[in-house]
Amino acid sequence: MANGWGVKAVQALLPYAKKQLAIRCLCTETNATNTRAQKILTKLSFQQISQNGTDMYRGEQTHLLQYEHVLKALSL
Repeated sequence: MANGWGVKAVQALLPYAKKQLAIRCLCTETNATNTRAQKILTKLSFQQISQNGTDMYRGEQTHLLQYEHVLKALSL
């Protein structure tokens, strides 16, 4: 996600997911060695909620990190 396009895309998606799709929570997962993805998720206000499971990443066994982003309720 070079040049911040991925961050901008997700920032645009969040209001749509909340208002049009009524999504309340987004969940994702990345490898513990993928620090770039972790920084992007943190920048997007995703919170790490667990470290569960393992995966092969570039020939190395790594832990999987789970993240979630809770979308605030719409005000009426």
